[in-house]
Amino acid sequence: MRISMEKTCIRLCPNNSRPALRTVVTWSCLAALLLISVNASAACKGEAYQKRPIVVIGERAVAICLKLKVAPLAWVGRKNLWDDSSQLNAASEFLGCPGRLSGSDGKAMLERIRELAPETVYMGFSSCLYRPGIKREMLVNKFREAGIEPVMIDFSQGPAPAVRKLAGDLGVVQAGKELIRDYEKRLAAAKKRLAKVPKGIRVAVVSGSFQDTTGKVFTRLEAPGGYSDRFILKPCGAVNVAGDVLSEGATIDKGHVQMRKLDKVMAARPDLIAATGDGLAVMLRASSAFPAVFPLPLYADADPLAYPEILTRWASVLSKIEPENPAARTKSQ
Repeated sequence: MRISMEKTCIRLCPNNSRPALRTVVTWSCLAALLLISVNASAACKGEAYQKRPIVVIGERAVAICLKLKVAPLAWVGRKNLWDDSSQLNAASEFLGCPGRLSGSDGKAMLERIRELAPETVYMGFSSCLYRPGIKREMLVNKFREAGIEPVMIDFSQGPAPAVRKLAGDLGVVQAGKELIRDYEKRLAAAKKRLAKVPKGIRVAVVSGSFQDTTGKVFTRLEAPGGYSDRFILKPCGAVNVAGDVLSEGATIDKGHVQMRKLDKVMAARPDLIAATGDGLAVMLRASSAFPAVFPLPLYADADPLAYPEILTRWASVLSKIEPENPAARTKSQ
């Protein structure tokens, strides 16, 4: 499959809902139209993205498109779990999350996709540990019932096959090859860092939020078996102390348990607290006598190409920690 080469280029400003300066050009480059906002003095220096006539389901596939410098007409995904989603605000319409698509709003979302009349709908479904009832097959059937046959993007063998497929269809094969080569190089470097991490480090993963208007602080402890366990702690040989903190029958909401105080977390004697979300909120709640609080990114399988950097950050911190348990001090070979 090959997507039409007629496309539009748009310059996106990172971390801004609208570009301060946006350049739109046709593929033939015969004309250029500068759209300048009132605040044009702060010209956007963001990279140019090609606007293409596609709709993409799943933030993992959208993340690859973004790294290939392609912006779809619209997309569906877990926006709250993907840090780079804000970059698409100026170019791509956000239709909602997979849960909304699978629910009562699905009909309206499919109708909107038909109105957009994309050349191709890509299904790069991103499963969610917190919503196991949403299956790829369910979404595919909804599209087929609406007369739309989605093109499947497979992540079962890692991101490389998905990159090759999208890059080939979008006519940016060389960019895809470079993206894969860079990803594999970064992943190899991250794995080398893992070898320096002592086994058995006890970690508490605490998500924080801070309300600027009120100064209120909120903290949540990530329960065992979540994203951090699967993608970070297990590869690092670390232990999630939440298993010792949470009582049987604790109310777990989206993989976390709300905690007003971190006294029980401290009592579990973690070697460090990994502060995801707003690190300041976690630091304010943590005991002043517990200095090992590190702001670290949450990885929720939203952008597989960003995984090496996130793993590197965690491994860099954990490799500096001396586990309290003497039996856990032996470093992996």
